[in-house]
Amino acid sequence: MHNYTPDCLAELEHLYTFFKANSKKKTLSNFCNELLITGWNVCKAIEEYNVTPHVINEHMVALYTHSDAFIYECIVAGLEIDKLNKDKFIINYLKQNFNQSQLKILCYADGAGLDTQFHAENGHLLTYFDFESLTSEFAQHRIGQRGLVNDVEFIFREEQIPIDRYDVVICREVLEHLDNLWGYLNKDGICFLSESFSRVEKSFPTHLASNLKYVGKTIDIMVREGFRYIDRFEDSNLLVFKKTKKNDNLRFNTLPKIPLKRRLKKKLKDKLMYYLN
Repeated sequence: MHNYTPDCLAELEHLYTFFKANSKKKTLSNFCNELLITGWNVCKAIEEYNVTPHVINEHMVALYTHSDAFIYECIVAGLEIDKLNKDKFIINYLKQNFNQSQLKILCYADGAGLDTQFHAENGHLLTYFDFESLTSEFAQHRIGQRGLVNDVEFIFREEQIPIDRYDVVICREVLEHLDNLWGYLNKDGICFLSESFSRVEKSFPTHLASNLKYVGKTIDIMVREGFRYIDRFEDSNLLVFKKTKKNDNLRFNTLPKIPLKRRLKKKLKDKLMYYLN
C-alpha cells in the first residue's frame, strides 16, 4: 500500500483541464484506478496498442508517444511520500554542496514535468527534456498552470541539449543514454540518478527484460562513464554522482565495496521476481 501526499485534488484539477474533451468521470476513474493499482492505466493501454510486455518495438514506441496512460502513472508516482522524501534529499544536497542559490538544472526524460516544476519553484533555472508525446504536452500544460512556463526551457530533441552547461542533471528511471549525461554537465557537475532495471514486473509492462543484465551495475557503469560515486539516499535507488575527468582513475576508488554474499542474494532475488512475473 502506497502512502500519498495531500496534493491529489490539485493534480486532479490539472488532469481535468488537460483532458477537457473527456468526461470528468472518465478522468477521475483513470486517476483513482492508478491510485489503487500501480500501473493500471499502462496495463490497460498495452492491449489497445498491441504491445508485447517488456519488449521494445514500434508498438511500444506508439504507446509512449500517443497514450495518456503514462500521464496518470507519472502523476500518481509523484504523489508518493517516497518521491517527496527523495525531493527533499536533493534540495538539501544542493544547498549543502553549492555556493550559489540559483543553479542550472536539466531534468532529463522528465515525463509529466514533476521534477522540473519542483526545482523551478525553488528558484533554479530549469531545462525540461523529453521526447514529444502526449505526456510532454501535459508537462507543458501543467507547468503553465503553475505559472512557471516562462521559467523553464523545453527541449524535445536530444541533440539540442547544450553540452557543458548544467550544474545538475536529474535523471529518474531512464538510463539508455548514460554517456550523454556526462557531456551535459559542466566541470564538477552533479548527477542525481535512479533506475528500476530489476522491476520487470506485471505492473510495469514497459520495463524491458533486456535491461535485466544491468541490475546491480548502475554505479559501475556511471563510474566507467567518468563519474565519481558520491552518495545514496538511505537504502534507495536514488544515487548521487559527480562529474570528473575521463583520465581521473581515482574515481574507481569510489566504487562501494559490496560483499559477495549480498550481491549474489540480490541477483537471485531479482531473477526470481522476474520469472515469477
